[in-house]
Amino acid sequence: MRTLILAAGCFFFLQAGNPNPPAKLELFAKEAWYKMQEGKETNFVGVLKKTPPPRGFGFGRHVPYHLVLEGNAQPAVRGVYVGNSKNILDPYVGKRVRLIGKAVEFRKLEGKDYFEVWPARLELLAQSDDKGKSKDKDDKDKKDKKDKGKNLKILGQGSWPYGPKAAPNRTEQQKLVLRSVDELIAATPFKDLDAPQPVVEKAAVDALAKILKVDGINWKTHMLVVVTAGSKPTGGWKVVVDFVHTEGKKATVHWYAQPPEGFATQAFTHPGVVALIERFEGKVDFAAKK
Repeated sequence: MRTLILAAGCFFFLQAGNPNPPAKLELFAKEAWYKMQEGKETNFVGVLKKTPPPRGFGFGRHVPYHLVLEGNAQPAVRGVYVGNSKNILDPYVGKRVRLIGKAVEFRKLEGKDYFEVWPARLELLAQSDDKGKSKDKDDKDKKDKKDKGKNLKILGQGSWPYGPKAAPNRTEQQKLVLRSVDELIAATPFKDLDAPQPVVEKAAVDALAKILKVDGINWKTHMLVVVTAGSKPTGGWKVVVDFVHTEGKKATVHWYAQPPEGFATQAFTHPGVVALIERFEGKVDFAAKK
């Protein structure tokens, strides 16, 4: 099928299915029906499709083409009105195009809504055009996001009561990553509890859940991190897990020790914190905030 086009005072033919139709095509900008239609010209980018003729009889509106729009456009598909030029866009069917035209809507026409583009002109877009640029940008954003890593969710934290005993000049810090109930028991006095193993496990988990103010610990999706600040000469100190950041197969626990405000008990203490966080299987380091 060939379509006769009049452009710039010259006649030429477009062969339907032609893999190389003109990159730009003037359409209906000079038509009275286009000029009289309200609305401003807008860009519509997508893949042009042929609309099958309606089946049976009826009074519904039918246009010979529709545009499947890119991105999150609503509606996602718009009919393309071409007046009496029924086959004018056949060479562009299946191709990515930009239609510059007006959005036209018919609400509740014969009980149905119709969303259309009335095009002034068409531009043929290659895959490497703005879609390719968007894809390159998306790939770059994904790479940047991957390079930057993410922060693990902190589901709760509280004072760690099982740290080393406080003593003058005792500066060592305790840093633990606990991924199972057995590791929790080994790091606490519950290891010395003379009771059946299920009882010991329940007691250890219940005690930590109370400290963390959570209902329980799911070792498949959670883990505990513990950090203490070393001996301090007064009470009132508080240790806080600020955030836990991952990059690749490594996570870093960023924490800080907060000094007391106002009056504090004059006694050596060894403050610490335990945090329930999203489970991470890689290496975990600790970084104190200065």
